[in-house]
Amino acid sequence: MDEKLAKSLDVVLAHASRHCFRFRLADYDFSDTTLEERRELASSMLDLFEEKMERLEKRSGVIDTSNAPSGSDAEDASMLGLTRRQLPHLR
Repeated sequence: MDEKLAKSLDVVLAHASRHCFRFRLADYDFSDTTLEERRELASSMLDLFEEKMERLEKRSGVIDTSNAPSGSDAEDASMLGLTRRQLPHLR
């Protein structure tokens, strides 16, 4: 697995864990899980996010891929390429 992708998945999982602890009072213990299991969990979270976003975009009839990263380079996937339309919490 690409080192930057692996680190990104770790960050996603860390933020999700903090969110659950702070806002949902759920404290998950990852000590009994392997690194591979945690990264698989983070990857599946992103898969679900992408599926739901695609459904929302289809429902709204607004699909804009002009700012989508090409995926050819890990740096392409930075938040800099996203617009406010793509991030509802920034509106």
